Amino acid sequence: MPPMPATNGHSHACCNIPPVVVEGYAAKGSYEQLGGTKTSKLPAFIDSIRATYPGITKWGLIGYCWGGKVTELITSSLSNPFTVAASVHPAMINPEGAKSISVPYLLLASGEESAADVAAFENGLSVPHQVETFSDQIHGWMAARADLSDPRVREEYARGYQTVLEFFGKHFQSSPEKSQPISGSRERNRL
Repeated sequence: MPPMPATNGHSHACCNIPPVVVEGYAAKGSYEQLGGTKTSKLPAFIDSIRATYPGITKWGLIGYCWGGKVTELITSSLSNPFTVAASVHPAMINPEGAKSISVPYLLLASGEESAADVAAFENGLSVPHQVETFSDQIHGWMAARADLSDPRVREEYARGYQTVLEFFGKHFQSSPEKSQPISGSRERNRL
């Protein structure tokens, strides 16, 4: 079966995580067209959790692959309920999207993400941030594609999660509480 072509800003690796479906596949629209509908529900979902657990006043968001795109979209909206966010081997890195992100942001790229897009994204961030490329790792090394039987992958997998924990710990402590509900807020960008 031939590989699926990379389209709509996806990396080749993102589009070809086994199993690859080529026959009968019909795109249903761009990520923004489809994702915006679902993504916009996340702030209201966090509001409902806040109502149940009012003692939790700070929330973090981590997204892998397409979830990295969700992380960008949510943290660049005025309805963003999160205090800190991380995007790990993200799909569809959009340097323009970085300009509107409003919380401390961590981006951990693999060697398969576009180095130019990663650098441009970092240059667009105006919030406290950390961007690092794990150049000898494949797209998905911190998620479903991690070959933890390989000592190097296991080492970088652990280092990646340690980086996330340290970044979140630092920025949860230094960020003000976001205790007020955010649903219904005027939205900035794509949400």
